[in-house]
Amino acid sequence: MNKVIKPDYHNCIMNISSSILKYFAVQPRYSTIAILDKFLSRDYKNIVLMIFDGMGMDMIEHNLPETSFFKK
Repeated sequence: MNKVIKPDYHNCIMNISSSILKYFAVQPRYSTIAILDKFLSRDYKNIVLMIFDGMGMDMIEHNLPETSFFKK
């Protein structure tokens, strides 16, 4: 039997955006990432967030068999 590994909801994309909100003095709804908070403690003029997500539904539908974990 395969062991299901659940996501780490305290170190994910949502927490990155929470750290950025915290930097701009907006109360985040979710926890932030401590190491990112440390980097953002500097006085930056701009912050650029780039997210590259290559696992969309189209990719799943066309490349995985019907019996795959992600399609269930």
